[in-house]
Order: sequence, then structure tokens, then C-alpha cells
Amino acid sequence: MSTGTVIGIGRNKKVFAKKETVVGTLVIPAAGDMIVVNSVELQVPDAAYVEDGAARSSRSAFNRYPTNTPGAPFKLQHYIRPSGAAGTAPEADCVFESAYGTKTIVGSTSVAYDLAATQPSFSLYLKEDHTVYVASGCYVDKLAIKKDNKGLLEVTEDGKAFSVLWTGTGALGIAISTTPASGTEEWFLVDDDKKYCIGSHILIDTEQIQVTGTYWEGTAGGTAGQIKMKRGHNSSTVATHLISAPITPWLPTGTETGVPLAARTGQLTIAAAAIPFLDVDCNLENGITQNEDEVPVDPAVTTPSDYFEGDRKVSGKLSIYHRKTDAKWFADSKKQVRKAMVINFGTVAGKKVTITNGYCEFDMPKKSADKTVQKLDGSYRAFGSAGNDETQLKFT
Repeated sequence: MSTGTVIGIGRNKKVFAKKETVVGTLVIPAAGDMIVVNSVELQVPDAAYVEDGAARSSRSAFNRYPTNTPGAPFKLQHYIRPSGAAGTAPEADCVFESAYGTKTIVGSTSVAYDLAATQPSFSLYLKEDHTVYVASGCYVDKLAIKKDNKGLLEVTEDGKAFSVLWTGTGALGIAISTTPASGTEEWFLVDDDKKYCIGSHILIDTEQIQVTGTYWEGTAGGTAGQIKMKRGHNSSTVATHLISAPITPWLPTGTETGVPLAARTGQLTIAAAAIPFLDVDCNLENGITQNEDEVPVDPAVTTPSDYFEGDRKVSGKLSIYHRKTDAKWFADSKKQVRKAMVINFGTVAGKKVTITNGYCEFDMPKKSADKTVQKLDGSYRAFGSAGNDETQLKFT
């Protein structure tokens, strides 16, 4: 592809996620925070606009006015990758913790994600070829784990972020020396200041630099085409750079964690009895809403700054062949009999995953058949007993 240096290549993606200490405050990822995704969706959110409703003699529309900027939806789809060492967190650690609420590590034994009243946030970094998009205040609203009789164990997470900034690829418009010193800020000319946002992390040669202001965003003190740079960011060394030196978005190189699990390694038990199955999935919905309606103390803040955890729902579907012993499912459904459902994957320590839904009620199964075989397709709901115990995801 002759224009490959200009047009972004779709497969050139990297994703990093890092748990936030303060909700909505970006944190810098490390190499081990990378998630190898099958697909990812993250858009820069558009502002909400109000049309000018003034009565005029012309039928034309003349203006619209921005109000707030809604949160940015995101979607991650990736394999579940245990670390390979029992007691060490898997890939996508902070994403799982955000979805469930809390994490418990037992050294050299297990990492368990359990439900909690609140859910932590994380910063999400998406590199798409020449541009990096960074989302703050991310949370997982929906998580879906699907297992069939073929393929690899896969999970999908849907959620929202407070805001998204972008960092492009460009060049210096002026030579810069080792002054100012590390940690200080100064305005410098670049080829196009609109490629960067306040909060962007850029790389010039080996020096990491944080963008603390841009002319296009109206930061005081700059002139056209300039960005304000905080030199020597993330403990990098301040260096001299020539005019036209390349500017690239900064991210760690990234290291892959673990390997995926084959779906056929799974074993399903219901009420401690092993059940052969065709397909089974587990869905966690957290019912989260963002605070988009409240007028903040600072009117310059137009993005969400908080979210509220709502009513939770844990559910799923199950498909099995219809055996002679399976007529009991109809009675259990009518009587709302609750049973524990446990799905295990993997057999080697450090590479095992267990999903436990302790209190499941099964809906009335639907019969289906062709000339060869009969099937039962059903769904279930998992309920709490003590509370916050409908489901658990555990790596051992």
C-alpha cells in the first residue's frame, strides 16, 4: 500500500488499560498493562447542541450552540488470557476489576474478581497506527463471556468514559535545546497544534513530553501553532532536538500476558452434576449511568465527572442436547429451583478460569430439532444470597 505512511492501517492497534487512583484522572500505563484485542471501538464524543430557535424572516438555520459533551462509549473484545502463574493477575486485570468491583489475590494460588457495591475506574489508551486516543474515567457497564464447543474463550466489555483526547504524529516547527529543565514548561512551535490535546503524552527521540497547553484549546500564553510542553516527563532525559524532528504519540512497547484458553477445555456443572453442553454464556450488566445532568461548580467543565452504579443483572444462555433425563428442567423452571452453576476452563495451574454463579434460576427451555437431533435452548438468571454474590470470576 503506497500511502501506508499517511493512511492508518486498521490492524495496527494497541490497547492499554490502567486502574485510576482518582476517578477521571489519567494514569500512565506500563508495558504489562497491554490488552491484545480482537476488536476495539472508541470514538471521540461530539458535543450536544441546541438549535437556535429565534424567529427570523429567513427559513435558514443560522446557529447551534454546544451545551455539554456526553460520555464516550467504548467496546473491547478479547480472549481471556490467564497469566500462566497462579496468584498473578491475568491480562485485562483492571478491566475485570472495574466490571466486578473488587479483586482478591491469594499469593501463588488465585486471583478472584467479586461483585461489590462500587466499581473502580480505569484509563484506556488506544493506539490506531499514527494516532493515540486516551480515555479517562472508564468503567465497564456490561461484560459478556461466551463459551461454545469450538474456538477460544472470549469476553466483551462495554462501557463509557468521561472524555477522550487524541495525540497525533507530527514534527517540531523549531529547534529546542535542553532548556528548560526537566519538569518545567514552555511553549514551542509544531507543525500543527490541533494534532494534540492538553494531557497528550508525546515522544521526541527518547524524551517523553507532556502537553500542558495548546493554542487551539485557548491556553493562555501561546501563539498560533504552539503547544506548551512539560519536558522530561515520566523520568525521561531532556535532550536537544532539531527543527522538523518527528513527534510521535508515546506509549509503552507493551508485553503480552499469557495465552488464550481453548473453549473445549471447559466443564459445566449444575448442582454439582457435570452437564455436556453446546453453548453457554454469562452476562453481567451493572446498570451504570453517568452524571451528565448536573451543572458543575466550574461551568467550563462540560464532560461527565462521576457515575452511579445501578441495579445489577447476571444472566446467560445455555444450549444442550435433549436427553431422556432432561425433562426435569421443565419442572425446575416451574418451581423456580435454584442451583449453583460452575464453569471451569483449563487444567494447568496458572492457566485455569472458573465462573461461579451460585444461585441460578432457569427459565423454561425451548425445544428445537432437526431430523438428526433434539436440543434444549434455555436461559438463566443468577441471584444474590447474602448480596454481591451472584457471580465470581476466578483465576487459579
